[in-house]
Amino acid sequence: MPGSMQEHASVITEERNHFLFLILFCLLCFGAFIYRLAEVPPYHTDENFYVESSKNMVESGDYITPVYQEKKRFAKPILFYWLVSVSYKIFGIGLFSARLISALFGTLCIPLLYLLACRLFNRHTALLAAVLLPACYL
Repeated sequence: MPGSMQEHASVITEERNHFLFLILFCLLCFGAFIYRLAEVPPYHTDENFYVESSKNMVESGDYITPVYQEKKRFAKPILFYWLVSVSYKIFGIGLFSARLISALFGTLCIPLLYLLACRLFNRHTALLAAVLLPACYL
């Protein structure tokens, strides 16, 4: 019986260590994602749509209709525009605040992948997947 208590305690300790590592790793990744975020010029054509459309929302006060170069854009869901607009309101209009939402959600994908991989495989595989995810370019 005492052996099972020790096993249970070691499992709890291992889970806690994985959880702490994951939290620290996510913070490290978020820091890396936002490092010099505003210094890279827009490099993807779609980025301009979101940056400018959200800027137009904040400047015009119309948060329902995304507008880019005087044309209404209804091809994409509105939630991302709203989140970028909130970031603009908090941090000011700029590339940093426009990209901050993507960096935040990119970071949140790490623990999500970990939880999914834990369900499908095991904790060690999940930890490896979570560590490898931020290394994927773009």
